[in-house]
Amino acid sequence: FEELKIPGQEEEDDEALYERYLMRARREAVSANKAHYKKWAEEVEGVGRAKVFPLWNGEGTVKVVITDGNFDVATDLLVNKVQEYIDPVPGEGEGQAPIGAIATVESAKWKDVEVSVSVELKMDYSLEDAQQEIKEKIKALLKSLAFEENVIRMSAINDILYHADSVSDYADVLINGEAKNLPLQDIEIPRLGQVNVIEQA
Repeated sequence: FEELKIPGQEEEDDEALYERYLMRARREAVSANKAHYKKWAEEVEGVGRAKVFPLWNGEGTVKVVITDGNFDVATDLLVNKVQEYIDPVPGEGEGQAPIGAIATVESAKWKDVEVSVSVELKMDYSLEDAQQEIKEKIKALLKSLAFEENVIRMSAINDILYHADSVSDYADVLINGEAKNLPLQDIEIPRLGQVNVIEQA
C-alpha cells in the first residue's frame, strides 16, 4: 500500500506572519459596531448604561452617551475616563476605537418629571403615606427606564397607582401637567421632581 501523505504547510516567515496579523487587525477594526462601543463604555468602572449614536457628526464619528452606576447623569470625571478608554486621541486608534473613528463621550441629560394625582385613601393610611409610597415607586420606575425606554407611559403610572397599598381609587393622573405619555429625547434620562398627591373630597 502506498503511504498516504498529507502535505505540510511551509513554515511562515516573519514578514508573512506580520502581513497576516495586519489583515486580521484591519478586519477586526472595521467590525467595531454599535455593540462594541456600548460594551467598551460599560466596561469602565462607574458606568451604568451607554447609548451609541453612529455618524452623529458625519462619516467616521460616533457619540457615546453614558449614565453613572446609579443611572444618573455622569460626572465630568467619569466622562473623561470613558473618553480616555475608547478614544483618547481622536481618530488615532490609541484606545479601543479603531483608527479613523472619532468617538465623543458625553453624559446623559436630565428630564425632570412631575406627577400629580388625586386619590381615595385606604383605611389606616394617611395622605403622607400615599405620597411616600407613590413617590418611591415612580422613582424606581424612572430608574428602570433610563436608556431602556424613550417614553414615560401613563399606563405604567396607572399600574403603580392601581397596585399601591395606600390607594383604593385614583383619578386625574398628569405627567408634567398633561394626561398623556411623556416622550424622552435620545440623550435624556428621567428624574422625578414633584409628586402632587391630592385626597379626593
